[in-house]
Amino acid sequence: MTVPFTLPHPISYKQLQTGTLRTLPPEAVPHASPGLFQQDDTLSIFPIAQIAQSSPLTKYIEAVNLGTHPKSENISVRSGRLMVTQEQVLAAPKINVRRFVEIITSPVFPEQESKEWVLQHQNFAIQACFAYFLVIFGIKYVVMRNRAPFNLTLPLNIWNALLALFSIMGTVMLFPEFIGTIQNNGFQASYCKVYGFTKGSNGFWGWLFIVSKLFELADTVFLVLRKKPLMFLHWYHHILTLIYAFYSYPHTPGFNRWGIFMNFFVHAFMYRYVVFFYYFLCSMKMRIPRRVAMFITSLQILQFVLSVLILAHLGILIYVRKVDCDFDDSIFKLALFMDITYLILFVNFFCKAYVFGGGKSKYKIDKKKQ
Repeated sequence: MTVPFTLPHPISYKQLQTGTLRTLPPEAVPHASPGLFQQDDTLSIFPIAQIAQSSPLTKYIEAVNLGTHPKSENISVRSGRLMVTQEQVLAAPKINVRRFVEIITSPVFPEQESKEWVLQHQNFAIQACFAYFLVIFGIKYVVMRNRAPFNLTLPLNIWNALLALFSIMGTVMLFPEFIGTIQNNGFQASYCKVYGFTKGSNGFWGWLFIVSKLFELADTVFLVLRKKPLMFLHWYHHILTLIYAFYSYPHTPGFNRWGIFMNFFVHAFMYRYVVFFYYFLCSMKMRIPRRVAMFITSLQILQFVLSVLILAHLGILIYVRKVDCDFDDSIFKLALFMDITYLILFVNFFCKAYVFGGGKSKYKIDKKKQ
């Protein structure tokens, strides 16, 4: 059931934190958990799950004149998550650059503000996916239809070098917390509980990972401008990963620790390969090592095998053994669907590229950069 509601007057997150609301019972403030903030930081929507746990807050919400706030249009809550409407998708894209700069330049990582920023831009992420789809196929079938491919070796080298550096830095920064959580709390706890994953420098790099999925859409633009084959695996992977990143981050499920760290780790190898093997060896007119390409694809497959196994065990812990984990049901199902489809698609690609037909695939070696 979708329940649209709003508050009768603007409420800021600071008011909730300090308990300065006169109309909201003070005893309800500790239970209040803002779920959505507009760009001016004045509209709050409380997750249904949180409301159910707080009788004072429940009574307060019941007394509210539902849907009368002018900013309530096209906003609804379902199980604490934002439901995207057609009007929101077709609305003019909005991005809060000021708050982005404030977060990225803050001396102490503002965890709550980073979640609010991602929540604010969930619609923008959906809009970016629609625009991405139209742009890449528009370039492929309209712009480049009767044109020679662009020579983008230099800008592509720079782009991939930056992504390689970013992925290496992300791996290095997340590694201590990742290993420390396993050593101190156990393997199972590393994907069941969040602990300090979203705090400090670790939280900062986790947030940068989410934002980076927007920028990584440029990978495909380079691809179509060079008139390289555009595989379903490539654009499907980019779109679904971006959607999952923006919709999972505010809920912070424990299993995201594994997903983000493994993605950083694999991409560190992948983009290094693209820069230092493919383009360097091509410029030297040397043969590209086949084993390197196979290793990268195998590493990606291993990533999704581990992800599916972890999610399967987490499902047993949650639904069968009733273990208390930092968990969201819808995000879990989306993650499971995403990783299973990725695993199937990457295994299919590996077989076509290296196994069937003597391993002579119609795809060029640079298609490993998916």
